[in-house]
Amino acid sequence: MRNIAWGNIPLMSDVDEQMNFFNEMILQLFNKHAPITRSKICTKHTPWITENIKLMISLLDKAHNKALSSKSDANLDYYRALKNYVTGAIEREKRAFFTFYINNNKNKPKRMWDQLKRTCPLGDDSANQSIIPHHLCDPNKINDIFLHVPGNDSVDSLTLQYFEQNKFSKNSFEIDSISQEEIAKTISNIKTRATGHDSISIDMIQLTLPFTLPVITEIVNNSIKFNKFPDSWKIAKIKSIPKSSRVEDFKDL
Repeated sequence: MRNIAWGNIPLMSDVDEQMNFFNEMILQLFNKHAPITRSKICTKHTPWITENIKLMISLLDKAHNKALSSKSDANLDYYRALKNYVTGAIEREKRAFFTFYINNNKNKPKRMWDQLKRTCPLGDDSANQSIIPHHLCDPNKINDIFLHVPGNDSVDSLTLQYFEQNKFSKNSFEIDSISQEEIAKTISNIKTRATGHDSISIDMIQLTLPFTLPVITEIVNNSIKFNKFPDSWKIAKIKSIPKSSRVEDFKDL
């Protein structure tokens, strides 16, 4: 961190140039010292599969093998009966798990939804994207649809002229410069751990804050001073979530 030329940022006059340099340095730092490692999860999160259920599944597997090897009608009937019993037991455990978890976390919505997203198919991005037609995945078109949900946002020239000529006062809206303390407090209040399009998470910002706080403050105040919002802050990730298993139009998202 000490070897990074953070001092170059105040020398840059353009806020986009400052932001791009900052992002590049953060990513280089973490790619070198804490690169992302990917792992494949082969099984879904199934907390309702208890030890008793696992034992029952083991007995079911043995009964299945015995029925196949012996070709006995009695063994086959036993396997079928046991399969029905195990299937019912799994359904009951699953129902009991969700009932217990929801009832015990109804006043903790964040925790409840975190668990639901881990266990429900809706959290499976690959499954969601596979049922969404390609022509409905354009983020600009999706954004345009939702922007026009409230209705027509056009304003006629007479209305604009009226408000321009009938202002309450000559006061203008201004934003004061931000202190390092205010920046630090705002960052500490951010709860989400999601990364943006730049692949930088709040954890990365907080870990580097002892060195980057003056730099971040400089960028924010430059944005205020020159009335320019950094272009990289205008980009958002769009995640299409289908309302049902049949998606034919944007209204189905």
